[in-house]
Amino acid sequence: KLDRLQPETVDLFMSGTEIPWSAPKEYAVTVSPDLVFRGRKLTDLATRTLTLTGKTDVKDGAYYRNFDKLGGIIGNAGERQVDAVSKPLEETMPWLREVDLNLDVRGTEFEFNSKFVALKFDLVLDMDLNVRGSMFAPRVYKRVRVKDGSGSQVHYALNHIDFDVVRGNLDFQGDPAKPYLDLLLKADIPVRTASVA
Repeated sequence: KLDRLQPETVDLFMSGTEIPWSAPKEYAVTVSPDLVFRGRKLTDLATRTLTLTGKTDVKDGAYYRNFDKLGGIIGNAGERQVDAVSKPLEETMPWLREVDLNLDVRGTEFEFNSKFVALKFDLVLDMDLNVRGSMFAPRVYKRVRVKDGSGSQVHYALNHIDFDVVRGNLDFQGDPAKPYLDLLLKADIPVRTASVA
């Protein structure tokens, strides 16, 4: 819909298959989005509304950020590497800050490889998330689960112990930086005995 040859209303339907997206030393994913972008009252900056709804399937991906501030060089996830860098969205499209989100994000076989001080996580995850809020201040809900039988492990560097993940859930209730972690680990730890003369 046009108002004096300027768009007043827009409905944009977007779908794609296996689109690569990456950030250096942080993540690389391949996504298949099915999204609807809607804008209303676009000529009135004070009252206009922008929404993005739909679903995105993560077909392939890896997250390998290093949170170990003392650990030195940032590693990568196995043989996966970021070959190209996507320009930040806030630079190319600053109006995205106004967009209200309601997105379902699902994925399987997502690799998570990160270090946290003395711990290193090598996990394979299934995702079933709902993302709300805005592009640069998202609110995240629902669950990420460690895939059963995936060989996921947590490595404890101080004692060089590898823990197998028996169960792992990450439940989000809004703040993406404060999920609830439910993690059950097991390991075979040799016991040293001292002989008394």
